[in-house]
Amino acid sequence: MRSADVERIVALVKEKTGCPVTTSFQDSLDDHSRMQAASSAAPVHLVLLNPAYSRMSNYLVAMQCAMILVKWADPTRIPDFGFTAAGIQSLARKICPDMPATDEFIARFIRPLLLQLVSEPSQIMAAEWLRKEFPGLRDEQRLYVAMDMRQVSGVLAPQVKDASPKGVYDRSVAMGAAYALWWAGADGSRIALLPYEAAGHLKKGQELLDAFNSVPADGAARWPKVV
Repeated sequence: MRSADVERIVALVKEKTGCPVTTSFQDSLDDHSRMQAASSAAPVHLVLLNPAYSRMSNYLVAMQCAMILVKWADPTRIPDFGFTAAGIQSLARKICPDMPATDEFIARFIRPLLLQLVSEPSQIMAAEWLRKEFPGLRDEQRLYVAMDMRQVSGVLAPQVKDASPKGVYDRSVAMGAAYALWWAGADGSRIALLPYEAAGHLKKGQELLDAFNSVPADGAARWPKVV
């Protein structure tokens, strides 16, 4: 059963996008949740939920909806971060000059890095908005962020570092550190910072967070500007 806060957020999504939101639990889901955004063929936003995370299901629905609202901040200019093949190859050569920019290399390292670059700012923006406007969801938000931080900080494992090109690894870890620094500032807990602090990655993370915070929060173009 969706909470009153979630019902308000769902109503905002319908008002902004013109499409309703439905939710469904799916045992086979390989993540905590997933959004299937509405399309002309299926004009309904579908939030899929893993039953194993039911204790934070209200926040999961709220977060997926909030990210739609970030994307639809200006319905006349919905961002499309389409990366050309040539652009991705150029980026691969720039950040990993000693590695061949093969299709396999790009699929394994560069595309996941680009996905992180696009998704992490929207996640922080969505979480900021939920924290400010819907304090009733904060308990579930803490559960979610603690879980998410454990997954994100997994990149610090020695085997991940050893298997990753330095240019990719350093950038991915810096984005994770920025996320941890944002949460420490929002919630007042430094626990999420400890692994990044021990590994010496907070400086780069702070630079990214400062860049994020330098973009005005009240503009519809904030997400693409941050990216």
